[in-house]
Amino acid sequence: MEIRVEERSHCVVAVGSTQFDELIAAVDCAPFYDLLAAAGIKAILFQVGSGRYLPLNYPRDDSLVVEVHRFIVLEDYINSAALLISHCGAGTLLEGLRADSNPVRVAVINSSLMDNHQAELADQLDAEGLIIKAEPQTVLSKLKTVLKGYAKPKRFPARTDGLLVSIIDEMLC
Repeated sequence: MEIRVEERSHCVVAVGSTQFDELIAAVDCAPFYDLLAAAGIKAILFQVGSGRYLPLNYPRDDSLVVEVHRFIVLEDYINSAALLISHCGAGTLLEGLRADSNPVRVAVINSSLMDNHQAELADQLDAEGLIIKAEPQTVLSKLKTVLKGYAKPKRFPARTDGLLVSIIDEMLC
C-alpha cells in the first residue's frame, strides 16, 4: 500500500460513554495494525468507554505508540487526527466533522443500542460523503478500501455564528 496520511500521524478509536466491545475487538488485530503502519500512522488512542474489552494485540515494538483510556476529552486528539474510527454517536461524529485536520472518518454502527438509531445518522452522513459507514464485522474491509483509494473526505460546512439569528431576522423582515 502506498498511501500516506500526510503529516498527521495518529488515529483515534472512540466509543463514547457506552460499551462497544465489538468495535474495539474488531480493530485489535494484526491486519488493523498493519493497515495503520502502511498508512504512516505512528500512534493510536483507544477510548473504550465502559466496555470490558481492552486492546492487547498491538505491536510491542516501537513502531506504534498506543494509549488506552476509558474516558477522556477527545477534542484535541480528534482535531489533529489523520483517522477517526468511532461509534456513530452524534457528539463524536460532530467533533470529527468539525476537526481542523479533516480526518478520514469511519463511523461504526452499534446496532445493540435502542432502535438502532445510529444507522439513520450513518446512512445520511455516508450518502453525503462525510463519513464511511461500517459495522464491526466490516470495519477492516472498509478501512482497507478507504486507505487504498485515499481521498480527502468532504469538508463539513463551517459553523457560522449568528446564522440562525440572521435567518430568523430575514424571515421576519
